[in-house]
Amino acid sequence: MQYILAYQSGSRMEMIREKIIHYAMKCGNEAAAKKFECHRNTVSKWKNRHKKKGQEGLKDLSRAPHNIPHKIIDQEIIKEICDKREEDGYGSLRLKMQYGFSPSNMAINRILTENGKIEEPGTKEQQKQDLWHIKQAFKTLETKLQLDAKYLLDIPNYLFYYRLLGLPKWHFALRCLKSGAVFTSFANTENGINASVFMTYVFEHFKRHGIDPSTLTIQMDGASYAYNPRSLKITAFRELIEQVYGAKLKVVPQAGTCQSDVETYNKLSEAEFYKRKSFSSIDDFYQQAYYYNYKFNYIRKNRHKDWQAPIYFLNQDRPKTPVEVLDLPPINLTAHPEIYWCKINPKHITYEESVALDLEPDELPCEDFSHDEYLDHFVKRIIKGYNNTNIPAHDLPISPILRPP
Repeated sequence: MQYILAYQSGSRMEMIREKIIHYAMKCGNEAAAKKFECHRNTVSKWKNRHKKKGQEGLKDLSRAPHNIPHKIIDQEIIKEICDKREEDGYGSLRLKMQYGFSPSNMAINRILTENGKIEEPGTKEQQKQDLWHIKQAFKTLETKLQLDAKYLLDIPNYLFYYRLLGLPKWHFALRCLKSGAVFTSFANTENGINASVFMTYVFEHFKRHGIDPSTLTIQMDGASYAYNPRSLKITAFRELIEQVYGAKLKVVPQAGTCQSDVETYNKLSEAEFYKRKSFSSIDDFYQQAYYYNYKFNYIRKNRHKDWQAPIYFLNQDRPKTPVEVLDLPPINLTAHPEIYWCKINPKHITYEESVALDLEPDELPCEDFSHDEYLDHFVKRIIKGYNNTNIPAHDLPISPILRPP
């Protein structure tokens, strides 16, 4: 191989130089120069370097100048460049163009590098670890929870059963940042009434287990039922969250990675449930969805949360809270709007009940009716329906075995 061609391509130079040296020691410098088509002085140079420094001597030396007469040494300029970098986070070229610094952008980059102002880009794995250290300061089912709705008909396996059985199109999920616990339900459309039914269902479940919804912040993307940039009017969904339950609603119109926890759950549920499972009926679908949520909250260990299941963090942060708080069966939100309407108007009854009882739509069938009692009976009917099937909803008892002594 010609030495000049190898040099121009920049490949395997140390290996080629080592071969030149061995050939020269065996046959002489002149023969080595002729064989590898290089000058005799080149052979002599690498033989001398190899003799002095060994294998390290075969590497190319830096071509950087030993002396830079125009190097920036003015400490005031250096300090100003570093301060602007700290303040704005701009790169070297933008710093030069924005503030008119006299050094070139390469000189500015060198100054920033020498003063430790350019951080090495972290990996996604490192970013997740850094976020986890921050989330450890949170408390389970307190502070922030992330809400999201996922469209399911773009999953081929699920689309087949949707057409066959008439399964719901949308999946609502609420996830706790600290523990990773998830509460889910389904709907035929993503709209304000279904979202309101879902949050009422979850919040009333929290209240029955001693969790105050007013301590929570619900974060979500810019769905139209929560955020309307064209109107200053408060949406019914926001009114439910903030005025009825006293919680906070944080809407992030362009979520980006702000919704990463609940989006991660969406990705996991797609890979582990919607793409893998087969369903024989609608009831079978809800039974399997219930079991998957139970397994996710009580059994499945999360790699990015120190290989612990959500129940572990509940026991650590809230030892007096019943572990059943993580056990909420998913329901068809579209079929039960009365969960929301009864919370907004305690006198509300469904249209079917009003026809059967010959009552006005807003007239109570009995005086001692209460929303909490109604919702409690509703949840009991849901759980009873799941537990009376051949497919068990639970493969492990929730309490007291899962609670540490």
